[in-house]
Amino acid sequence: MIHRDSGPIVVGVDVDGPKNGFHAVAVLDGQFVEMHSSIIGAEIAEWCRTLKASVFGIDAPCRWSLTGGAASCERAFAAQGLHPFATSSQTVGKQHPFHRWMLNGADLYRCLRPDYFLFNGQWQAITT
Repeated sequence: MIHRDSGPIVVGVDVDGPKNGFHAVAVLDGQFVEMHSSIIGAEIAEWCRTLKASVFGIDAPCRWSLTGGAASCERAFAAQGLHPFATSSQTVGKQHPFHRWMLNGADLYRCLRPDYFLFNGQWQAITT
């Protein structure tokens, strides 16, 4: 049972391709609450709404590359010795089988968009 007088529910989602889908966990005040897996992005989004999740970490890019090159955050990670997969353009993403997980991630973002916003670098108060 979730007590809403606690902090925000945080959800982390590992994104895979169409066969494996999504694996999500919910955390409240640093403690495991629940997990959910599905091959359907809309099911994960509905689970998040049911939990009244406030914050997400999704292991997929939120936008396609407009230039075909690495995003600024990907370059910043590389400068620190971390090497994430570079986000492709949407054209490449739709054509190359490797990028199916990115297409799956794009679907999850689309499913969450009606009720949640992307972090834009400006911290806003989180209401529980």
